[in-house]
Amino acid sequence: MIQMVNLFCLSFSMGITLAMLLIKRDDMVVSFFRNTALVALGLYSVFMFFSWKGQMAFYWPGMILLCYGATIHLLLPLVSKVLLFTAGTSLLYQCYDLLSSIKTNGYISYLEFTSIMVGALMMGMSVVAMNVGHSYLSSIKLKMDPLKVSVGALFVLIVLRWGLFFLGLYQLGVDQLMSAVHSMGIHDVTKTAILLSRILFGLVGPSVLVVLVWQTVKIGSTQSATGILYALLSMVLIGELCADDLLLHSIFWF
Repeated sequence: MIQMVNLFCLSFSMGITLAMLLIKRDDMVVSFFRNTALVALGLYSVFMFFSWKGQMAFYWPGMILLCYGATIHLLLPLVSKVLLFTAGTSLLYQCYDLLSSIKTNGYISYLEFTSIMVGALMMGMSVVAMNVGHSYLSSIKLKMDPLKVSVGALFVLIVLRWGLFFLGLYQLGVDQLMSAVHSMGIHDVTKTAILLSRILFGLVGPSVLVVLVWQTVKIGSTQSATGILYALLSMVLIGELCADDLLLHSIFWF
């Protein structure tokens, strides 16, 4: 359980950090970058709490996020991008290292890691898009470009998530897939519920909602878009949490 919490929080923090790179500094208020970075730092702090090694140098991505959030109003746009990129790539490496240590054989396939990364970016982009929508409530002079970019990126990530899902089904094959589903249905009802939740909340629900968000963004209704993004974020979080559980405890890595 602790391992799954660590993986979820660490990958979520990575997703938020890397997703912020798509938003231009001049297009948004400073508070957006500060608050979003603090959310990523909070998630990383949970990971630090449960995996403390006694070496502060190991947790320097968190220190970068803290410095970024505290000094964003003073940083040049290029410097802020470099800090985010450095923190994001460091978190990416730590995700790989953590997942490798969790797997029983110490080996993680490139498809498994790709699945984790795409899921993390989905969660991160959902948070970024929602916070962008919130920024319009406090400032009516902001451009619509950041919201369009974040929602568009979210749509692409959902498409990639569907691609990995169908690739996983193809890789398993019909016989192995039916055998696994039949075994889960008989011996592990909980795992069956997790698989169904992963599909409904992690794939189907976000696919419908992201289209609704895009339609509201096109007509300039930022408040409606933000409300839908709340629901979308909730679904994505449930879906990815289920995906992490399946990755660690079943043959369904997707």
